[in-house]
Amino acid sequence: MFINLLECLERIEELDSLIQLEKTGRPNELAENLELSVRQIYRLIGFMKNRGAEIEFCNYKQSYKYVNPVKFQIGFVKQEMAQLH
Repeated sequence: MFINLLECLERIEELDSLIQLEKTGRPNELAENLELSVRQIYRLIGFMKNRGAEIEFCNYKQSYKYVNPVKFQIGFVKQEMAQLH
């Protein structure tokens, strides 16, 4: 399960980068690029949408895009000592 979680997070990071650049291509192209099925792409996008990312497909650019700017971040941020008390 842990490996699957890491793989999932890596895929979300890749997908986020492509969406930010508006260079995903159509769902079948995106699936091929990320080595996933189209169904898995839809699931990932659904997962991202359920967590606040407003994503839509732009027919003109043939790419998914964010409706409003968002930032996907997993990691740790150093807190100042004053904030800890």
